[in-house]
Amino acid sequence: MPVRKPLKSVSRRPVQVPVPQALRAARRALDQQTARVTELEGRIRELTARREPAANAPVHVALTDTAIYWRRRPLR
Repeated sequence: MPVRKPLKSVSRRPVQVPVPQALRAARRALDQQTARVTELEGRIRELTARREPAANAPVHVALTDTAIYWRRRPLR
């Protein structure tokens, strides 16, 4: 078997790699979803604060692939 030579050390300079179109689209979609989640969390907080003070306990928001649930205790 031929003996392998050790690899040359690679320069530590960061290389700017072009981001493919698909990745850019995915990132944009994720940003939109994040914005929507933030918006919904704000709305939930707003609606919770509007109720009587006794019920104003922390609200846990759980995101699933189908719906957004919110309740007093976190979903198990």
